[in-house]
Amino acid sequence: MQEGRFRRNLPRMKRLVLLQVLLASGLLAAEPDLNDPAAVVAKVGDQPITRAELNARLDKELALRGGKLADITPDRRPSLEWQVLDVLITEKIMRDAVAAATVKPNETAVDQMIGRMKERAGSDAAFAQMIGKQGMTEAALRDEFRFNSALEQLLQQKFPAQLSLDPTAALAYYKEHPDFWKREEAVRARHILVLVNKDATEEQRTEKKKIIDAALARIQKGEDFATVAKEVSEDPGSKLRGGELPPFPRGKMVPEFEKFAFSLQPGQMSPVFATQYGYHFLEVLGTEQPRTIAFDEVKERIEQVLTTRKRQELGGQMVREYRNAAKVEIFLKKPPEPAPTATPPPGALPGTPPPAPMQ
Repeated sequence: MQEGRFRRNLPRMKRLVLLQVLLASGLLAAEPDLNDPAAVVAKVGDQPITRAELNARLDKELALRGGKLADITPDRRPSLEWQVLDVLITEKIMRDAVAAATVKPNETAVDQMIGRMKERAGSDAAFAQMIGKQGMTEAALRDEFRFNSALEQLLQQKFPAQLSLDPTAALAYYKEHPDFWKREEAVRARHILVLVNKDATEEQRTEKKKIIDAALARIQKGEDFATVAKEVSEDPGSKLRGGELPPFPRGKMVPEFEKFAFSLQPGQMSPVFATQYGYHFLEVLGTEQPRTIAFDEVKERIEQVLTTRKRQELGGQMVREYRNAAKVEIFLKKPPEPAPTATPPPGALPGTPPPAPMQ
């Protein structure tokens, strides 16, 4: 009787023994919690990338764009994490490539870039505050500049011949894009703007009018236009340039602005006038007649554009080669592909023409 019961229970006992063996070997272990800061979300060769490292890079990338991780909705986060993880993987691969090739960054160029940024910021403290808002320190920024400089050396080492520009390329580009070089009649002007809210009361409008009238009076009495513009103007696009605007053709400005800009002579100043933005006055600095820009005027800039384009293409090729040769393991689950965009309407172009390298 007992022997029969033992035989009936034997398959069950075998299953229990097998289950214990599997658990001991880890084959039935629970999936790791990839949200744990210490969890490894990917590997490049033997180098792990942890969740903490991914989160830190995610914070940094968002800070560079003025965002925060807390602002990312749960449905967007997996896709964003995947993109940032891809950047981290590629960076590790390329840092290994730079180290293996024993290329060195141009330390002088790095110092100059940091120096120019500090000069634009106005002081070391202002510079530190500026980059701090983007989740950066001077040491981290310097490291990035050094890495990019070393990558440039690696690119030149791998593609010395391909990086050289054909002497005929700039002229060919110029001839292939004749419309890029045509310029309409244009005006160079500077202005001062005092913003007026569209819902402003009459009393508020009167106060704004007093501010703009006072600014005009100061200039008419001999004060420097640029100085007054930097102090008074509320146009963020031109304020720091002393109110000066890029040259503009007809049809680019609101009608009230265009009326004075194209009717005054260089050196003449308009009275105060109102637009949908508020109160302005402007001074015409010069005019440009319709013309076609000569090749010699833009040759150097075309060459810069074509060289940059070639470097980007070869840089992409270099990264793909190293990436394909690397051993990469990713443990994060890949998010679903985004839904396809709507079909463009009939006649819409599937792409855009190459941008003009200059205006």
